[in-house]
Amino acid sequence: MLDVGTDTREYQILSWAANTGELNGAAIPDLAPTPLQPVDASLRILGVAVNGSILQYYSPLSLAAAHGTVSVPTRFDDLADAFGSTAGLTANAAPAAAYEARVLEGIWAAAPYLHNGSVPSLAELLTPPNKRVDTFEIGPVYNRTTVGLARQQGDFSFTLRTTGCDDVSSGVSHCGHDYGTALPEQETRALLEYLKTL
Repeated sequence: MLDVGTDTREYQILSWAANTGELNGAAIPDLAPTPLQPVDASLRILGVAVNGSILQYYSPLSLAAAHGTVSVPTRFDDLADAFGSTAGLTANAAPAAAYEARVLEGIWAAAPYLHNGSVPSLAELLTPPNKRVDTFEIGPVYNRTTVGLARQQGDFSFTLRTTGCDDVSSGVSHCGHDYGTALPEQETRALLEYLKTL
């Protein structure tokens, strides 16, 4: 895993714990056999809820049955790892996870950028993090030159306020991914033109 200095809040959410409420004690035989505790890892709760919902809808098996008394139909074998093998997580465990990189195909149409949508255009992403805009409007108006959201969005817009590298756990930090930010202007323009073709 490579730390590229981006916002960490989304990653930290994976290690949060929550009250299980109505799901307290829930388990899925052969998929998540360890019953949920009154307070458990959020990712484990999500895994039991989603996998349980899928199995309950598509299968006549009783999800309340004791472990080992019911076998999950083979067509659901792939659900065992649907949430990154969450069976071993505890309420305080830090998950071994990372953000999956976005594919570049169609990147020109995927503004705003970074995993948290904190950078309005590819041109802005190619500027040093400490020089990126702190606020920008989100809306339907597109700028072909900067490859992303236009500065002025009109009537149907929302202004997003981001944070810098001093608060990378805010959920809206525009920090990180500083490679390519020192390119000469001509190379930056050439890179933007190339990205438009993908």
